[in-house]
Amino acid sequence: MPIHVPRSTAIKKQETLAKREEALRNVLRNNVALEKQNLAAEKVRVAFINMLKAKEHWIDKSGVNSERQLANIEAERRYWQDIEVTEIISKYNKDED
Repeated sequence: MPIHVPRSTAIKKQETLAKREEALRNVLRNNVALEKQNLAAEKVRVAFINMLKAKEHWIDKSGVNSERQLANIEAERRYWQDIEVTEIISKYNKDED
């Protein structure tokens, strides 16, 4: 019998993403060096891609209306893989304003 209840959603990855986004916002608010901003933005990218992979996994398991959802997730994943770090930073800078 497992110690922990198996997850049925990507909640852990969503929590990680929220933590990374907050860290990026803090870095931007405090006008930290550009290198640290880039590192924080890259961590947001990785967390977002990991969250999308987890969502994809659970959609595959459910099998309900999965083709359209999987296509949307794949498009969003491509977006996050292709976006420049500077674009991520400016996106989160706009959120602060």
